[in-house]
Amino acid sequence: MSRVELEVAAQTWAVFEITGSLPSAMKDIGGRIFSEWFPTMGYEHAKAPEIEWYSNGDMGSAAYKREIWIPIVKR
Repeated sequence: MSRVELEVAAQTWAVFEITGSLPSAMKDIGGRIFSEWFPTMGYEHAKAPEIEWYSNGDMGSAAYKREIWIPIVKR
């Protein structure tokens, strides 16, 4: 497996911890971040890549953990 590195400029991040099986838990939180969190928190998506972290383990498990890091800026 090859490894790719991407240098990302310093950002402010909203970090969301997600527990649940893939892909359903990820789809649910992604929709909620953009439909519920952004409109109520006074931030918008910065023009930078999002970062996803996946733990080791059974991705189909209800206890599977991961994070999504979304770059944000104040509106």
